[in-house]
Amino acid sequence: MPSIYNYLNYREYLKDLFQEQKQFHNPLTHRAVLKKMGVSSTGFLSNVLSGRKNLNKEMSVKLGKILKLATRERQYLNHMIVYSQAKCIEEKKEYLDKLLAMRKSELAYISKEQLSLFSKWYYVYIRDLLCFFDFKDDYDALAAKLDPPVKPQEAEAAVRELERLGFITKDNHGYYRASEPVVSTGDEVHSVQLANFQLTTMDMAKRSLKNHPHEQRDISFVSLTLSEKSYAKVKCEIQSFRKKLLLIAKDEEYPDRICQCNIQLFPVTQKPGDNNE
Repeated sequence: MPSIYNYLNYREYLKDLFQEQKQFHNPLTHRAVLKKMGVSSTGFLSNVLSGRKNLNKEMSVKLGKILKLATRERQYLNHMIVYSQAKCIEEKKEYLDKLLAMRKSELAYISKEQLSLFSKWYYVYIRDLLCFFDFKDDYDALAAKLDPPVKPQEAEAAVRELERLGFITKDNHGYYRASEPVVSTGDEVHSVQLANFQLTTMDMAKRSLKNHPHEQRDISFVSLTLSEKSYAKVKCEIQSFRKKLLLIAKDEEYPDRICQCNIQLFPVTQKPGDNNE
């Protein structure tokens, strides 16, 4: 069966699950599931999958047992159902956070020793590039794939450093591959190297504004009036959104490009009581 942790929408999960079942000799059918759930309407599951009907908590518990999900997977299924059907933004946010927390172990986190990944801006993108670009030893081609391109000797030095740090490794055919599809520093990691990388990507965003057509980029802004409490809430929203983007990238089966998404939140006025003297 498909891994439940690859989904945020329970309807999509169930669609894929029933599709996978079709290859088995004795597949799990809508009729069989409904019978075990004690639901008489033969079209109920089809209506659920199309969004015309919803599942409730009692049905979630029964469905988890029928699918023989582990305890943690059943909890994840219930969170997905509440998240997908939530009417208010507060409840949707609460259950998205719960889902992301349960999926947190799906991401590989960078150790303190590996933070030198950010010592050169192109180290990050070459690591990401090797998730889908077939590369052995053509450093000219590798260097030219970046925008802006780097020198072949810089690309070669990057590959050596990434291999030393454990971010990439050679497969059985001699191709370099990323060791993990997605890596993260976590929410509140601070280092000089990371700060310099962030400054570089801000400059790259300015370059993109000039060099890339608007169809290939999304550079926008919003000005907010906030209190200390709502400022912290916005930071939390940004962290959740960033994690969701990482999970979208992790679930991508056929990547063909690398994109940089910068999210900045900073004050442009003094707080009450701040002293400028």
